Order: sequence, then C-alpha cells, then structure tokens
Amino acid sequence: MRHFIYSVLIIILSLNAAAQKNVSNNNQIKIDRKAVVERHKIITTSTNPKSPAQVGNGEFAFGVDITGLQSFVPFNTLSHWSWHSFPVPDGLRPEDFKGDTLDTHGRGIRYEIPNKEQPELSSWLEGNPHRFNLGRIGFLLLKSDGTRANIKDLNDTRQEVDMWNGIIYSSFTFEGHSVKVKTSCHPSSDIIGVSVESDLIKMGQLMVFLDFPYADSKVFADYIGNYHQYSAHSTKVYLQSDNSAQINRKMDDTEYYVHVNWTNNARFLSGAAIGFFQCRSIIHSISCHANDVSKLLQNIHNMKLVFRKYLGKTISIFN
Repeated sequence: MRHFIYSVLIIILSLNAAAQKNVSNNNQIKIDRKAVVERHKIITTSTNPKSPAQVGNGEFAFGVDITGLQSFVPFNTLSHWSWHSFPVPDGLRPEDFKGDTLDTHGRGIRYEIPNKEQPELSSWLEGNPHRFNLGRIGFLLLKSDGTRANIKDLNDTRQEVDMWNGIIYSSFTFEGHSVKVKTSCHPSSDIIGVSVESDLIKMGQLMVFLDFPYADSKVFADYIGNYHQYSAHSTKVYLQSDNSAQINRKMDDTEYYVHVNWTNNARFLSGAAIGFFQCRSIIHSISCHANDVSKLLQNIHNMKLVFRKYLGKTISIFN
C-alpha cells in the first residue's frame, strides 16, 4: 500500500512539473500582433455604397469612397460632439411636455414616451438632438473637355486599408494619368491628413471640394445631411492665408469651425471649393472643432509628428 501511495505521489509530482514547464514555455511565446493585424488588410477595387473604408480615432470618423475621399459617394464625417437640434415649433416649449401615464401593476406611472395629446412636441423631443454630418470632402475631377468626371471614368481602382498604421491607400487612373492618395486621421483630434500625387493637379484637372449639408431627421440612414436646403445654414470663410483657410459653419444654434491647410501653390476658390494647381503633390489637412479656434491651430501643429511618420516627409505646412 505504501509503495502504491509513493507511486501515485511521484506521478502527481511529475504531472505538476510537466504542467509548470508548459506554462513557462507558453509565457515565453509572444504574439506578433502587427503580423496578425496586417494579415487582415482590407483590399477592394470598387466602392461599396453601404460599407465605406474609414479612418478615425474612436471619437471622430471619416468615410471614403474608392478615391480616398468622398468624391462620388456622400459618406459621412462624424464626431462625438456633432449634435444639432431643429428649432422648437412655434408656440411650444419642451418643459410643457407631459409624457404619458401607463398602468403599471395597478399604479399609474408617468413615462417619457410620446403623448398622443402632444403629437408635435412629442415628435420634436423624439428627434432632437441628433447627430449631423460635419461635411463632405472630395475630388473634383475634370475631363480634358472640361466636363465633370463620374466614378465610371476611373480605371485601375484599388484601395488598401492598413489597419496597423491607420492609413488608407487609394490609387486609380483617369484619362491615362495615375492618382495616388493616402488618407489618415489624427489619433486624438478631429483632423484628417491627405496626400495626393498626380500630374492631373498640374494640368488643372484634379481639385478638392468641400460641401456642407444642413442637418436632417433621417434615422439609421447611410448618408446624413440635406445638401439642398441652402438657406437654412451658413458657411463663411473668415480667415485666409496663402496655405490655409478657416471656415465658420452655423446651423440654427449649432456652430463649429473647419480649418484647412495645404502645401505648395494653390488657390482657395469661392463656393467652398479648394483648387490645387502648379504642383505634383499635395499634402493637406482638414480639421473640425466645436468652437475654439486657437485649439485648432494647436492641433494642426501637433499633427506634424503623426503625418510626417505616415504620410511622408514633405509636411512643411505643419512646421
């Protein structure tokens, strides 16, 4: 019996030692996280209108089509602070809302749900505040005859989402000329950086446009914003230099600012369009902020370390 107990103890100790060795070996095995992530790069050759490639930082998001911007599909630009409310209907006050009383286990309990006796106020409270689209940024591509191109005019389209570095690489050809685009987002601010290389810039056939919509009341929509209700909001360029412009946006009681920077020679045209000429490459940034313009300038300065690493070395604009 004693020999049997000794044998059992030896077996248990041996198993324990083997288990400890396995644990030790497992602790020495490290996951190559970069390799795992890079195995899942997203590569596409066309725009999915329901599922765009996107850069962001958890509090800001910018969706793009196959061109690396929002050139042909009005994808959204959203931030955690981009909330808007439509004006309260005339003669109504939110504080007058009564809610509805329902019988709950024999007691009348007031709930903050639509009241049939206050349909207009109920509808307003249900839909406000709501998120709004900060704006659209895209390429304006012109054919050699001066007419505007559409997405079917692009050839050799390819887009790769590098999730490890947070960069979208897009490329295509247009009328025999290649266009290469890099799109990235600042890790902690509402700023995107874009690098563009193409002979079409020098030829005056590739420009960048900005378009700002009014808010809408759509629910679970793919594209947010009303781009045709011009009189309901305003866009004003209030500060401009040779390589930057600051834009004030106002919708009802909501106000925010857009700061645009670009390198090389360029012209900022009326109608909220930015035309880039006389250069082979563009590196520019576009940032949005709720109200503090001085913070915008600081954010632009802080971007140089991020975009110098990811978008190239010619970032003199941020120095």
